[in-house]
Amino acid sequence: MNKFVMTVGCLFCASTLFAQNADKLQLNVGQKIVFKSNDSIFNQQKRGEESMDMKTTTTSQNVYEVINVSATNYKLTSTLQKIKIDFDGFGQKMVYDSEDPAKQTGMMAEQLKGKLGVADTIEVTLDGKLVEEAEDKTKGKGKGRGMMRMMDQQSMNIENAFLIVPADAKEGTGWKKDQTKDGVKSQTIYFVDKVNGNMAEVSFKKKTKGTKVVSSQQGEMNIEVDNLSSGSLVVELKTGLVKQYNEELNTNTKMNMMGQDMPSTGKTTTKIVFE
Repeated sequence: MNKFVMTVGCLFCASTLFAQNADKLQLNVGQKIVFKSNDSIFNQQKRGEESMDMKTTTTSQNVYEVINVSATNYKLTSTLQKIKIDFDGFGQKMVYDSEDPAKQTGMMAEQLKGKLGVADTIEVTLDGKLVEEAEDKTKGKGKGRGMMRMMDQQSMNIENAFLIVPADAKEGTGWKKDQTKDGVKSQTIYFVDKVNGNMAEVSFKKKTKGTKVVSSQQGEMNIEVDNLSSGSLVVELKTGLVKQYNEELNTNTKMNMMGQDMPSTGKTTTKIVFE
C-alpha cells in the first residue's frame, strides 16, 4: 500500500513538474529584458562581373521593458543603449562607437542619430511573435531605418528572446514550427538536448526559402531567399524567456532590380545574452 501511494505521489510530482512548461509567455508590467549581443556578418555580392565583399561586426546593448499586458498581446518599449559597428566594404572602412565621441562621425553617425536612448514601442503576441503593424507605426521612416532594420533582423530581433517549449517535449525529443512571412516560408526544427530543473538546452535547424518584394526609391525589387541556419539556446521553461542564444546563418539570396540580377552569399554569426 505504501509503495502504491509513493508511486502515485511520484507520478503526481512528475506530472506537476512537467505541467510547469509555459503555454504562453509569462511577463509582467515593469519587467526589463536586456539584450547583450555580438554579430559578425560576412557577405559577398556580385553585380555583373564585379564582386564586392562586405564585413561587419556589431556589439550592442538594447533594453526592452514591458509597459502593458492585455488578453492577446504584450506591449514593450525598446531602447538602444549602446552600439559599436565596424564596417569594411565597398572600398571603405567605417567605425562607429556610441561610447567614444571620436568615433561618431560619417554615414553611420547620421543613420544612428536620434535612435540611441530613444524608446520605441512594439507589441508581441502571447507566444512571442512580433506584431509588425505596431512596429511600423511607431518607428517611422527616413534615413537610418535601413541599418536599424538590418540590426533588428539580426541580434536585436525581439523574437529571439522567447521560446515556448511544448508540454510534451522532453530530453531527446523535438518539434517543428512553420511560418510564412512576406512570401517567404521557413521551417524550424527544435531538439531538446538537456533539461536541468526549470532550464532547457535546445538546439535548432532552420530553412528559409521564397521570394519577397521590397519597395525602394528605385522601384520594386524581387529578392529570392534560400537560407540555412543552426544554433542553440537556453530557455526558462516556466516563463518562455531565453537566457542565451547562438546562431550561425548561411545566406544565399538573389536580388532582381530593373532587370538586373545581383546574387549574394554570406555568413552571419550571432551570440546573445539576455539579462
